[in-house]
Amino acid sequence: MAASRVSLISRVHTMHPTSDTNLKRFLEDYEEYGCFFFMAVYWSEGQPPELLSDTEILIREIHVREA
Repeated sequence: MAASRVSLISRVHTMHPTSDTNLKRFLEDYEEYGCFFFMAVYWSEGQPPELLSDTEILIREIHVREA
């Protein structure tokens, strides 16, 4: 049997927004389209963000719970 190796990297960043405006907007768009893409972005100061579309993951189902 061949040996295999798995590596995982995890990072948690707890945010404390002053309002729920962005969450509401995201959930409204998700309800309309039924999916979204999760992807990496390269952002250099003073430049517009560059979407790294070769890293995209299509998400079709999410579960939002009260925290």
